[in-house]
Amino acid sequence: MSQDADLSFLKTVILFEGLTAEQIEKIAAIMSKETIPAHSDILQEGEKGTRMYIIQEGTAEVSRTLTLKVTRNEFGQKEKTFIQLGPGFFFGEMALLENDVRSATVTTITNCTLFIIEQDHFNGLCEAYPEIGYKILRNIARTISGRLRRTNQDVLKLTTALRLALTR
Repeated sequence: MSQDADLSFLKTVILFEGLTAEQIEKIAAIMSKETIPAHSDILQEGEKGTRMYIIQEGTAEVSRTLTLKVTRNEFGQKEKTFIQLGPGFFFGEMALLENDVRSATVTTITNCTLFIIEQDHFNGLCEAYPEIGYKILRNIARTISGRLRRTNQDVLKLTTALRLALTR
């Protein structure tokens, strides 16, 4: 894809909402781009992360390992897929904010073309252009807030269902 096509795509990503074309060009300058084959892990739960990803083309899925009780003294683990991501979705954003381990695994379903932002490059951008950093961090906060709101709703539904099941 051409640089113009890349910039046109980046303008549609919610992460860059409120940024000018010139500001998006500055962000694009710190990104790298990579194509990952289908059925490959982009990142793994529990590993240390320093990169955030934006899907330009392809589909990926987010999963976590769940520990299940098999018998009284035996536990097993199972991978549970939570969501599929497509073009325009971003993930791994917590790596830009903190030095912690990944909370989930992201695996490609199809070949995926990804934009990648390294934590060090992002920090440098924020220092050089605080307004750009502010807008991106605001958009990350809005996204995380929306995810938390949906998670709270899911927990409420599950708690209600469990309470109903236990009272029968």
